Amino acid sequence: MKLLLGTLMVLMVSGEDMETVEAFLGRDICLPCTCLDRNLSNEFKWQVQKQNESQLIYKQINKLASKYGESYEGRVQTFLDQNISDCSILLKNVTAEDQGTYKCIFYQGDQYNNPAMNLRVYSHRSVLQYAPLILGKGDKVFRCDVKGGDSETMIQWRQAGQVVESSPLIEISTTRTQHAPTGLFNLKSELKTKLSWTPEPECEAIPHPAVTAEPYKSDIVRTHTYTLLPLLFVVVVGSVLILHYRWKNTEVSARTSEG
Repeated sequence: MKLLLGTLMVLMVSGEDMETVEAFLGRDICLPCTCLDRNLSNEFKWQVQKQNESQLIYKQINKLASKYGESYEGRVQTFLDQNISDCSILLKNVTAEDQGTYKCIFYQGDQYNNPAMNLRVYSHRSVLQYAPLILGKGDKVFRCDVKGGDSETMIQWRQAGQVVESSPLIEISTTRTQHAPTGLFNLKSELKTKLSWTPEPECEAIPHPAVTAEPYKSDIVRTHTYTLLPLLFVVVVGSVLILHYRWKNTEVSARTSEG
């Protein structure tokens, strides 16, 4: 089962009443359900609630007979043959119409169980940027979350079209977490700086590390570079003048000695 789930895109999000599973169009999604001590004499089924209407997804009538709902034939895989306590299903090739509230229905003895979860379907990986945090001493923290990335997805920051990189005045940190059974990567990035930017920096998800523009350098950093150049010029010119003065003095002293 772990091998099968390696290609899935699933994220469990805590909610007040039920969990939310997030999927992406065209991908496979695992809808988890653990059914320990399930009463095998009673039927087990999955159904989905869409606009106040219940639709059958899958029903196991007995060990030899099962039934699939309309539009789910060939799109649903079960794992009961591997583990009778694993009532999860794999929903393949997720579509926008699959969004809804899913219920896993089974009995433990005479007790009826129907754990539910919401399925949300996204058309692509989601990128969420939050309003900046204002800290003490003039620090600002810009935050960005990316859901649904693969192993090479990166978060990149840009300001006015220029790539922003870490520097003495800009601190960028990124963390990456993976849901081991499913392979889903979630990334979080923070950009901390004292610089006042207009417009503010924006984050983006890129498929792999690649810089397509010159790294952003702040005006303050550039000022330090430019102030060094006149200073270096003064030092060089001063050294030449001192050497010339000493050479002149030496020449005058030599003439005086000859006279």
